[in-house]
Amino acid sequence: MNFSNAISNAIIKSYPIGLDNNIKQPPNVVFSLSNPYILEAIPDKYINQKKFDELFKLEGRKLDEVLKILESWEDKSDAVVSNPIQSNNFKTNLYEKLAQYYDKNASSRIKAGAISSAKIFSDLAQAVRNRQINEDDLYSKLYTELYNNIRLFDYPITKDWNPFISEVTGKGNQYMMVQESDRWHYRIPKRRHDFGWSRDNKAVDRISVNANTDKELIAKLDEYFGSGKAKGYYKTPSDSAGWLERHDPITIYLIEKANSKILRDIENITKPYIRSKQDVLVGKKFASGLALEKSPSSADIEKLLTRISDKNSLAAQVIRKELIGNLIRKGLPKDSPLIASAGEITALEQFLKLL
Repeated sequence: MNFSNAISNAIIKSYPIGLDNNIKQPPNVVFSLSNPYILEAIPDKYINQKKFDELFKLEGRKLDEVLKILESWEDKSDAVVSNPIQSNNFKTNLYEKLAQYYDKNASSRIKAGAISSAKIFSDLAQAVRNRQINEDDLYSKLYTELYNNIRLFDYPITKDWNPFISEVTGKGNQYMMVQESDRWHYRIPKRRHDFGWSRDNKAVDRISVNANTDKELIAKLDEYFGSGKAKGYYKTPSDSAGWLERHDPITIYLIEKANSKILRDIENITKPYIRSKQDVLVGKKFASGLALEKSPSSADIEKLLTRISDKNSLAAQVIRKELIGNLIRKGLPKDSPLIASAGEITALEQFLKLL
């Protein structure tokens, strides 16, 4: 049933029933949002949206005129009639999804013997199920947990883990300079201008690397990018423990488009140091422990936010604030074009599906 039909049926439901048990159609039927049956028939996607404001403009107009206007809005792929019960179930599902993520965190910490930490997440799960967080926090925390589920993991300490790796990645050398930002060490070629690029150039492609902590790997990557064999730079966690917390402790940013030679070079350099062969990285897997991701543009981000706003404007506002936080953490003006990692884009796509 499409929107215009839903409104028509809703109005019919509001007609009085005569003594003969037949529906009595009043004269001069008009469209009014004060009619509770009409409110029930409005799809969730219109609530708090610009379309809802447009519905207000139809107040008091003749029904046949309104139905023609509504038909012009139709999008058959989204033609779902909603009601308050369905909307409530939708919210309940989001709260439950967030609670399940907290349960998962609690379980993993119990296995690790971190009982006090586990209790924190168990209490959070209970608070969410009891609706003790507001709607803004629901969207913010759910987005965060979606991202954490994509990127974060608790890797065990093994003989391959170097507890002093952050001291290595935090120092420059003849090839690279180091910039620390937002808990990352960015290792950037000193001679990048000689190679025809600068930090003002936007990354085109990204390569995620699931690697062990090894200073030889750092040295090889430094030599590769620092001597201009490919245009790019890379980042690693600014503390050694960070290598155990992520599937992708190394992210390579390519200023040029990845080609078969670059991908083969990266595979050969990293192969002895790959930590896990499981398919846990975001993007297109091209070798064990390696995945290629398109670097999202601000236009990509805005397009995704628009799609989220079409479903729920409050959710979109909350997510935009989260992404503005990315700018602030990087020391950029908050009105700069939005930035996001490929993992954050994937989390946003999953968030949109939940909406």
